[in-house]
Amino acid sequence: MTSNVDTIKSQASGAEVPEVSWGILGMATTYNSYRELLEKFSSHLDEVGEGLKSCGDKLTECGKSYQQVDEEIAAKLQKIAGELGKVA
Repeated sequence: MTSNVDTIKSQASGAEVPEVSWGILGMATTYNSYRELLEKFSSHLDEVGEGLKSCGDKLTECGKSYQQVDEEIAAKLQKIAGELGKVA
């Protein structure tokens, strides 16, 4: 998932409107706001990437925990089945 964030960030960076395209009026009025928003967006994407990595790490850890519990239960059930087989 973080690779998607990197792709979006790369595409946004590639789509950045160069300073010369804004003209004198644009430079005087909106260019600074545009740059600030672009920087905030880039920062936001970094945070999203970190959040997705953290979420992925937690899901991986949860999966390992579930797998361990499943293996323990399977071993106990096999032991019970073996004991029942001896009784029958």
